[in-house]
Amino acid sequence: MVQSKRIEYIDALRGFTMILVVFCHIESHSFYNDPSVIGRILMTFRMPLFFFISGYIAYKANKVWNINSYVFDCFKKIKVQLIPTIVFGLTFTYLIDQSNITTFLTDPLKLGYWFTITLLSMFLIYYTTSFLYAKIALPKGEVYIDNKKNIYAILLIGLVGVVLVSEKLFLKIFPSLALTYDILSFSQLSSYFPFFIFGIIASMYKKSFEQITDNKYVITSILILFIAITTTRILFLQQPEHIVAQYDLYIKLAMGFNGILGITIVYKFFQKHQNSFTQEKTLGKYLQYIGRRTLDIYLLHYFLLPDLKFMGEFMGSSSTVVGLFTNIIISLMVIIVCLIISNTIRLSPILAHYLFGAKIK
Repeated sequence: MVQSKRIEYIDALRGFTMILVVFCHIESHSFYNDPSVIGRILMTFRMPLFFFISGYIAYKANKVWNINSYVFDCFKKIKVQLIPTIVFGLTFTYLIDQSNITTFLTDPLKLGYWFTITLLSMFLIYYTTSFLYAKIALPKGEVYIDNKKNIYAILLIGLVGVVLVSEKLFLKIFPSLALTYDILSFSQLSSYFPFFIFGIIASMYKKSFEQITDNKYVITSILILFIAITTTRILFLQQPEHIVAQYDLYIKLAMGFNGILGITIVYKFFQKHQNSFTQEKTLGKYLQYIGRRTLDIYLLHYFLLPDLKFMGEFMGSSSTVVGLFTNIIISLMVIIVCLIISNTIRLSPILAHYLFGAKIK
């Protein structure tokens, strides 16, 4: 049987991550500021956390992989991820960006709406590889892949995903498919897929993962490494662009490794203090609510980002106490308005189902 009970601190963690996303977008899209020191630190694990959580939730113990479950899962994800992205993405394109459908489709970042497209690709890779592996590797009579067998499937998924979407490799082999590459936002997929896989493995071996990170020497090493790599990266990025460009590959590898470290730290904090993030606690209650509405907020918040360039760098930069406080308040205000609009749309079960993936009751 597939487990479906929600984990409260994971919902709270997802809500926290959504706040970070809006916070960083306020700094860059509303105040038009370059990322502050705080912003650069948050960027290390902000989006990786989302994909980690998605992978963490995607893994289901004792998942039965057959043609019926495979088709059902794929169709469900396509409907939940694709329809809302097209509706809100095109609406944003015409009303706010004032461009056309070609601009939206050919932009690798989809004017900000790349996340759901990228996440859909990850789920489809995960489902397809797991299904094929189950069909090939499972002895007759077994219906699901146990943990020992599944780790090989996950490693295979990671290998397939990275090879298929590696930007330079893909475009070198298939230069004529560059436009398709942009339409499918594959550049983002190759950057964030490892974090999705990390989430699956952490969920699969949840007990071992938590035991390892409970070790005082391990968690101390993780914290020291994260601080050291983050500080080095921030200082190095202040060098002239031509010097930074020479070490682009090393910077990306450092970002990836640092992302895993950052994810582990934040996850460990929420897991260790999970009693503070329950429905009975005010903080936990609101973070969980935001966490269960991340798709709604993600789709709506781009419409609500105010133009605050006139307020200046002092008011908008998170490097100052005033700017940090201002960004937090505005981020929470944007999220509250998103939730009001979301709940209004959800008055219609049909719109809630097709725009936000809610179940029709």
